[in-house]
Amino acid sequence: MLTQIYTFGYGNRTSYDQLSSYFQEHSIGALIDIRKSPKAWTRKWWKDKLEEFCQSCNVQYLSAPELGNISGKANWIPPDKEKADNKIDCLLKIDADNVVLLCAELDYKRCHRTEVAERLHKNIKGSSVFHLV
Repeated sequence: MLTQIYTFGYGNRTSYDQLSSYFQEHSIGALIDIRKSPKAWTRKWWKDKLEEFCQSCNVQYLSAPELGNISGKANWIPPDKEKADNKIDCLLKIDADNVVLLCAELDYKRCHRTEVAERLHKNIKGSSVFHLV
């Protein structure tokens, strides 16, 4: 059952080193990619490459563009509220104790992943949110 919700923004990072360390340090079971479009300037952060990396770390990769943000700012405006609500409901049943919500913005204070994490947190008794930097 989901108990720890971590957030991570890859920003201008060019390697998976930090993320890999976090996977091990926090016993991450799943990475949830909450970008509206799972692509980046650096090919390393595209969906297919992230899936390969997660597999190599024995971490489940989930793409959740329904939880993306069309506002372009920290306030979360999902592309389709009903689909976002449904995706949140699905994630509440995920088979992992600890998950990471991934987005591009390096600073969690300027990213919608903070709101998504809080939304999950308020629906899971005893859960905690941590922002990895």
